[in-house]
Amino acid sequence: MIVTTPPARALLLRDFPELAVHGRTATRLHPRPGTPDICDSSVGGPLLWPASEPWPVCGEEHYVEKRTVLSAEESAARRADSLASAEAQLRRREQDGAPPQTLEFLRADIKRLGSATGPIVERTHLLERPPAPIPLVPVLQLHRGDAPGLEFPEGTDLLQLLWCPHPHTDMCHEEQAFWRNAASVTDVRPTAPAPDPAAAARRVPRPCTVEPEQVTEYPPICLLDRDADHFEPFGLLPAETEDRLYRWDREQPEDDDYFQLATAPGWKVGGWDPSAAEPDHLRTCSCGTLMRPLLSTYRWENLAGWPSQNGPDSRDDEGPTGVDFARNGSYAILYCPVDPRTHGLEHIID
Repeated sequence: MIVTTPPARALLLRDFPELAVHGRTATRLHPRPGTPDICDSSVGGPLLWPASEPWPVCGEEHYVEKRTVLSAEESAARRADSLASAEAQLRRREQDGAPPQTLEFLRADIKRLGSATGPIVERTHLLERPPAPIPLVPVLQLHRGDAPGLEFPEGTDLLQLLWCPHPHTDMCHEEQAFWRNAASVTDVRPTAPAPDPAAAARRVPRPCTVEPEQVTEYPPICLLDRDADHFEPFGLLPAETEDRLYRWDREQPEDDDYFQLATAPGWKVGGWDPSAAEPDHLRTCSCGTLMRPLLSTYRWENLAGWPSQNGPDSRDDEGPTGVDFARNGSYAILYCPVDPRTHGLEHIID
């Protein structure tokens, strides 16, 4: 197995040996497109689901794309307005002495608008409650033995995580986690409900096998400038250590800064909270406990000096799961370690 920890991590620990006592184990999943078995740990694969247990659904409001086809008259009027606006912009830019390439682009746009035909289709996104509950889609099935750093509730050894395949009010998902004893599931549901056909493919994970790898992660620090209005130490490390790390971070190349070295990229479970900017990004459960990462996802696997299991030059890791809805590609689901079964989940989208 390839060791994916960046070599620069050794320099970080050389300069800050006190970080060692704050390390947490995260498990990089290294998802690979495949056909996982119902009993396997997997991303987006079949779940070891009891036949007698109802499949979880979501009936909450979510964003739905609406398409409206304009009439021929409405389409012609809309194009005439757009064409007039584009021609006016071209005249202004000509008077301003815009570069030739800019004027060429504007003229090409005018030509495109002038030659366009057919009805215009308007797309809008509205919050609606579905006419019938939407089946949640499998996101992760994980056996305890594959993630030794993740705290499972007593008597359980299997985690199953599902989410609604539609964006909700914050453009995130509605997730549900199920903690089971795998041996107790003897009568297994043969298949899962088909995903809602209206769901975007980028929100439905492709079936992937996993190759779990344990890595050590270290606490996030506040990366705001020290004179920023909202600056406040995270407090997950001693104040003196966090301050020294901040100053050290400012002197490092981007790929070897503290944020890149402290936590691993890609799909993983456990480890440390991915927050890196303001303290408000940290999440606290309603019981007052600081929440921990349950699952962290990213659109790519081979990032910032952390190679995948295929090696540092592999190009097969740009999107094995197909999940890609966050602006910067990162989505994390957090849980409360005090009572994972009954305390709610939170999420961070970036």
